[in-house]
Amino acid sequence: MYADLMESHPTSRDSVAAIFREDQTAQVLSVIHRSGHGHHARLIRETGTALTERLRRTGLPPLFQESASGQIGAVVLIVDAPHQAQRVSELLLGLGALRVERFQAASVSSSVLSFDKAALGERRSRRRHGSGLPR
Repeated sequence: MYADLMESHPTSRDSVAAIFREDQTAQVLSVIHRSGHGHHARLIRETGTALTERLRRTGLPPLFQESASGQIGAVVLIVDAPHQAQRVSELLLGLGALRVERFQAASVSSSVLSFDKAALGERRSRRRHGSGLPR
């Protein structure tokens, strides 16, 4: 379990996933919020959508997905923690996580994340005034 953390490269792994028992959820979320990572945390519980499918979409390694799906009454906490993944991993282990894994989160590509204001204005103008194609 801890060996998985050590073999990963801190610069290439920006998210941490941990498996906890359902009864640990309140304590874990409280500590995560107090440590300043609450706004980067997602809790995944087994609900109508299959847990395996929801975990697959996050980009978690298949072995972690299988491990989480095999735990009855388990929840998965995912914390996006660029440059702090090692510290968050150790925190989650200290809180009694059944398993902790660092991974590269699946990302949604967006042209809005980094954009040129002039180019964006030009595109909007073309949409308002005509074809939307460059002239």
